[in-house]
Amino acid sequence: MTRKKVYLIIQTVLCVLLFVMLSTAAIRIFREGSARRAEHPLESIYTVEAVAEQFKYIAPVLFASVGMAAAGLILGIRDEKENKGVRDIRSERDLISGRVTGQSMEVNAARAGQRHVRTGGWTAFGICMVPVIVYLLNVAHFQDENLENMFAALLRGTVPWVCAGIACLMIAGILEEKGIRREIEALKAQMKSERASADTSGDIGSKTGGLSGGTMTEGFSGGTMTEALAGSKKDKVSAAAKSAEDAGNRKMVILQSVVIAAAVFFIAAGIWNGSMHDVLIKAINICTECIGLG
Repeated sequence: MTRKKVYLIIQTVLCVLLFVMLSTAAIRIFREGSARRAEHPLESIYTVEAVAEQFKYIAPVLFASVGMAAAGLILGIRDEKENKGVRDIRSERDLISGRVTGQSMEVNAARAGQRHVRTGGWTAFGICMVPVIVYLLNVAHFQDENLENMFAALLRGTVPWVCAGIACLMIAGILEEKGIRREIEALKAQMKSERASADTSGDIGSKTGGLSGGTMTEGFSGGTMTEALAGSKKDKVSAAAKSAEDAGNRKMVILQSVVIAAAVFFIAAGIWNGSMHDVLIKAINICTECIGLG
């Protein structure tokens, strides 16, 4: 296992763990604050003490994730395909399809399968959206004075169906992509077959015109030497381009490291001078007064 794979695995685990811990901490703060507010209505749900209590469990994972990100920038661990274009299999299919004459039975079968999968995915998505529309059109679901209970009921009544519909579209997309790949393979096989037929016809034509002396003339054209010179020149150009790309990547790593260091410095300065408390109070006021949460 290479260093890059180990780094990506560790960073992925840290990111997932951080997401779970942050979500759990937010839910715990809200529940504890709601219970405390039920006993003392004047108290706030979100307090600095509650946030600090939860943050001390999250801080090690957060700092470890930030440290791993900085280590990746310093060590130059980057995605090798970040500057490459995304492969569009549909455009590739269309390009290959334009180079063949007609369509074989395998190609037609693959395209029919893609249409069926696409239709089935959107049909399943529409069926999943029916309960969501019915819930939203029912006025009785929006007459509760308690906004938190009403919002929770809205999530329970709609989110599962929305997730199921999106899952149906994702599955249909994956199956359709596999069908396109099968179609591309069938088109390539058809193109090879047509090319072999054309080569056979060309060989017969060359035998009939063998007295023209074309082969002997081509032998003195120096084509091999020209191709060798062109290949060496192409190698030099590619090496120069790679060197320039490496230099640009090093400059980008340095710039990113400086930006991250500045961000960490300003965050620490804000925590030190008490600005974190002001930001928390403003966020609480926005959520409770403007949006209406809490």
